[in-house]
Amino acid sequence: MTTVCVHRIFEEIHSQRVVARDMLDIQDSDFSCPKFLWATWKAHETMQLYVRHQFYEHPSIAAILARHLANNHVKPNEALTSKVSNIEKAIKNLNARVDSVQASVEKVSDKLDKDLKVLTHIREVRMGNGKGKYNQNKIKDKDKTPTHVP
Repeated sequence: MTTVCVHRIFEEIHSQRVVARDMLDIQDSDFSCPKFLWATWKAHETMQLYVRHQFYEHPSIAAILARHLANNHVKPNEALTSKVSNIEKAIKNLNARVDSVQASVEKVSDKLDKDLKVLTHIREVRMGNGKGKYNQNKIKDKDKTPTHVP
């Protein structure tokens, strides 16, 4: 690409200097010299335009760069885009399932806590330590055997 840009610059300089190519007249130097000076001045003016535009912003170089980008543009891969969207959908589904499982675990945990409290209470009642309405262990003073065991 650099070679193409340099070639383009030299083509433009050449097009300015070409006017003096066939103007050499050894007998009439008053005619030849101004033509050579004119061609040299036009070449310097052309180069000054390139420098002023910092080369890459000059219209002829910008056209070369644009053409290069257009020819070498990599199109996005639609298959890859669809794969990414499928992965995103799968992640959303997994997050929803994890939330559902977490809610179920919390419900089961709450039920187990309640059941554990009931079982603890029943155990206390059987051991004679219960103080609630389920306490039916009445121990006789004499032999310390319960009269009724649930």
